Amino acid sequence: MTRILYLAEVGYKNAGDEVMWDLFQRQAKLYMKPDSYTLRASQSEWKADPSTYDAVVLGGGSLLAPSYIDKVYEALLHQKPIFIWGSGIDKLVEKSVLESMLHNRPLALNLTNSGTITKLKKIMHHARFTAVRGPLTRNFLCSIGCNPSKLKISGDPGFLLKREDAVPVDMPSSLPSRKKVIGINWGTVKNGIYGRNETFVEDQLASVAKQWIRQGYSILLYVMWPKDILSSRRLMEKIGHPNRVQLIETVNPYQIMHLVGYCHFTVNYKLHASVFSAVMGVPFIALGYRFKVFDFAASIDSLLYTVSTDEVDITERLLTLAQQIKSNYPAIVQSINRNVSKYGGMLTRPFFEILQKEVQH
Repeated sequence: MTRILYLAEVGYKNAGDEVMWDLFQRQAKLYMKPDSYTLRASQSEWKADPSTYDAVVLGGGSLLAPSYIDKVYEALLHQKPIFIWGSGIDKLVEKSVLESMLHNRPLALNLTNSGTITKLKKIMHHARFTAVRGPLTRNFLCSIGCNPSKLKISGDPGFLLKREDAVPVDMPSSLPSRKKVIGINWGTVKNGIYGRNETFVEDQLASVAKQWIRQGYSILLYVMWPKDILSSRRLMEKIGHPNRVQLIETVNPYQIMHLVGYCHFTVNYKLHASVFSAVMGVPFIALGYRFKVFDFAASIDSLLYTVSTDEVDITERLLTLAQQIKSNYPAIVQSINRNVSKYGGMLTRPFFEILQKEVQH
């Protein structure tokens, strides 16, 4: 019996992380031999000992980060097969490096954590299969000396979702038809964002929501994990217009997909809210609060619709992008569908067949 350790942020009731764990288990059942393996999910902080497993998979999320790199490196020291399943970079990259990537300038890396970078390079060298979330993650890994030929871009694991995975939610009767509903995802990462000022972003969202309401829209607010609920309630109060604003507090990822699918377009803080929007074929504007959001947006040619949280006038940018969405709606939907569909296979059969072959070798 092959013992597989799936390392990821599982257990926090975060909709994005939980759905990726669900998808990993689902794909394993489809493409690995029944009764030939066991799976366990663990956070990097838990006391899961990689030496007691036959293989270690770094799962979906921004897990190319110090604590997870340390845990995977521990597996490497015990000569365990390592697999990268759609992981990405986030906090290791400063905003200045992101700007250089976006403007095709040479990268001036300030690698303050050289020990972590050394471990990361060794992990990438020895990994049996390396699929990373987006092109910006790949660019960063290449810039620190990783072998480009080993680095495949898989897209976010959430792209494995299907629209039929959405689970219906009872919608408030006051909501109009979907063409008149704008979805907004809000929450908190305790000011760990570009600009370090969530209150400013929240006020900008309240301002633009009021303007959209004056244009005839209703607002549907939704959250990605329980800790986002208080922030979203506060945003709802700032917007006012209680007859035109609804907050649905479910953190079930499949119900959130249904909510997103009801909207004409969405504005999203958390990365996987935008992933769900893309899967449902709903145009979105991503609030680029850290590197990972831009990495995801670049993977599906949506950087134009990504607004950094340190921009001076977020309200005006959102109004402009909303108008562009309305003016180019069919083409944008077609582009989203095409870009999501191109990632259909990297994290499915090819990955799991290699995983089973390697651990049985």
